[in-house]
Amino acid sequence: MSASAAKRALWLVLVVLAPLPYWSVEAGREPAARLAMFATVTAAALAAEPSGIAAIVAGLFLLQTVVYGALLWLVAGLLTTRTASSTARVTLVLTLTAGLLLLASYPVYRTPFSPHGSKATGIAMYF
Repeated sequence: MSASAAKRALWLVLVVLAPLPYWSVEAGREPAARLAMFATVTAAALAAEPSGIAAIVAGLFLLQTVVYGALLWLVAGLLTTRTASSTARVTLVLTLTAGLLLLASYPVYRTPFSPHGSKATGIAMYF
């Protein structure tokens, strides 16, 4: 696996599974992909019914999504470019993916927007 392919794969895994702290309406800990979903939903609500509060909430979600996306891109790049061989990069991506999937099976995510309660697993958060 090339360094750029490993970087993209690892970034995608981090964006979808890594629990990141955020603040908007309430504080929580969710993946960047879910923050992007909230940014999209609040932007649609803002388009349908413009208000100052909706603009602030949409802006906060969007800002945090972009910042976390960029930071995770840098982390993925640092991790994948430090590995010398293709086999080591595959091992790195698979190990981190397995670790984050295992972590996602526990209620480590804190979300005020889940129908399953404030603490949720990765599967309960998306479905």
